[in-house]
Amino acid sequence: MFEDPNMMRDAGTGGIVFLYKRKLEELFGDRFLSESKTLKNAQNAALFEFIFCAGHPKGASVAKQIARHIIRNF
Repeated sequence: MFEDPNMMRDAGTGGIVFLYKRKLEELFGDRFLSESKTLKNAQNAALFEFIFCAGHPKGASVAKQIARHIIRNF
């Protein structure tokens, strides 16, 4: 996924999320939703990051609206 093997990232999950989101935005362009949501366990440790990209350009705007609603209200 990343071409430069010498690329450094910030420590922690935030650095990983930043790199993934940057690369997904390059790949998906307007179909990528910049907002995301970290889902955590009962001990407040991050389990995974909900990041959304639409598969088809024709449905991207509606799909992104739905994903944005889920991210903001979950």
